[in-house]
Amino acid sequence: MKKKKFNSYVIFPQCQVNNRWSSEQKDPWLSHDENIIVSDISLYGKMVIKLIEYLIKEKNIDTDRIYLAGLSMGGYGTFELVSRRPDLFAAAVPICGGANFSILNNSINVPHWIFHGELDRVVPVHKSRDAFNYLRNKKSHHKYTEFKKVYHNSWENVFEDGKFLNWLFSKSKN
Repeated sequence: MKKKKFNSYVIFPQCQVNNRWSSEQKDPWLSHDENIIVSDISLYGKMVIKLIEYLIKEKNIDTDRIYLAGLSMGGYGTFELVSRRPDLFAAAVPICGGANFSILNNSINVPHWIFHGELDRVVPVHKSRDAFNYLRNKKSHHKYTEFKKVYHNSWENVFEDGKFLNWLFSKSKN
């Protein structure tokens, strides 16, 4: 990608083994309870927020154009952080993740483009479908793409195609 086309900072934080971006105490893709109420952001979610706040303070960051994307556990974290801090983000791209419905309503004003593979055996595809349907019923600016005959590795299709970048960078809070 040309630097001039997408002049931005891109951060790829990693979460330590046996930890999560979302605040659930167990892997939510293994749980059937999608309405778990958790009172706070996870340690790693807090670290991402603090990093973003630091970069806003120290660098020339356009606060109207901060985006969040994540895949798998990061997809869960994307839904969660946008739900907990909708004021911070202009758009979100959760890939093969799922949402905590007890807080998802907080993020309805932040446009989401949700991606998932139809045959995902790690995170059931209904997790993304259900989140999209919930968001779409509240506000129409959300998008959903489901890749047919694709398993958990749907991010390969997302990044190979790259169309989401034009959509993402077209979003602004103002």
